[in-house]
Amino acid sequence: MSFRSGRTSHASTFLVRAPMTAPSLLNTQPWRFVADGDMEIELHADPGRGLPLADPHGREFVLGCGAALFNMRVRRMGEE
Repeated sequence: MSFRSGRTSHASTFLVRAPMTAPSLLNTQPWRFVADGDMEIELHADPGRGLPLADPHGREFVLGCGAALFNMRVRRMGEE
């Protein structure tokens, strides 16, 4: 999942902080970010943070990543 932003690195940091409040199973926050300069931020699922016993099919894992991306998008919309 990627998200384009024409903002500065300060704004990118602001965007990356938004997912910290996203719900995830046992607050594992199973995502990480990769920034391509100041123009693009990619959200990647981090399989090392999955909980196979609590979430054997990975449903909550994917929902947590989606919630993180949603929070970023909402924060981005608030900037405009």
